[in-house]
Amino acid sequence: MRKQVGSFIRQTFDRRGRRWVLSSAASLYSLYSRRGWTTIYTQDGLWVHHCPDGYIVERYVNFSATLALYETKTIRDWCVFYQPSEGDVIIDVGAGIGTEATYFSRGLGKSGLLLSIEAHPKTFEALSLFCQLNRLENVQCVRTAIHDSESDVLIDNPSSHVGSSIVGSSTGILVPGATLDRLVREYNLERIDFIKMNIEGAEKAALNGMRETLSITRQVCISCHDFKADRTGNEAFRSKAYVESYLIDSGFELQVREPDPRPWIRDQVNARNTKWHRA
Repeated sequence: MRKQVGSFIRQTFDRRGRRWVLSSAASLYSLYSRRGWTTIYTQDGLWVHHCPDGYIVERYVNFSATLALYETKTIRDWCVFYQPSEGDVIIDVGAGIGTEATYFSRGLGKSGLLLSIEAHPKTFEALSLFCQLNRLENVQCVRTAIHDSESDVLIDNPSSHVGSSIVGSSTGILVPGATLDRLVREYNLERIDFIKMNIEGAEKAALNGMRETLSITRQVCISCHDFKADRTGNEAFRSKAYVESYLIDSGFELQVREPDPRPWIRDQVNARNTKWHRA
């Protein structure tokens, strides 16, 4: 029932000339869905949600998200084998709108660094504004697509921030591309404690451009998308076996998490560098 009400409000008022009504209605509805007052307004074409615990920035109105929910999901989905510590360095490849940023940022402390990388222009705007409003001062946002060469790539343009992909895209938005090795050199990183990657099937290309980076990385968590290959028939999304083999060849030991019915977790690859030592 709650989702149906939220969907009705969004579909009815999320259009030019009615968004002021949507802002008011959504703010009132937040008392019910979030159990706390949330002020919702538009800024630069994005929806900003000022929740009791901070800010959420989306490309559409979100009736239920809070920073607390973001952090719970981050711990559950990404941090089974790694937890951020003071002074750590994390690279988030495919950072989206910053869902994981607050948990990572707080754990790293003032002496740590989170490099949040997002390719889609509008999603990147949401990520940047999210970090600005929540005052995540140890986060650097980078707009680029991580792959195996220094060249522009096409990324598709879904209405949501979820699912943007450079895999098999013949139309869409042209975005700058780079190897992770180049970015690591550019930021003068001598070690990386954790790499989280969620780039919708482009994992193979990303790995082929980060051999040097892996040699100084302690822990990785890579979301593979074989389930998309199974669902769509597009074999370009199938990457798990390749990712596992590549990591083993790079000196990593695979780590197996508890069985999970969610396909995006089932296809996740966790691994630790057996040769890693703190610089």
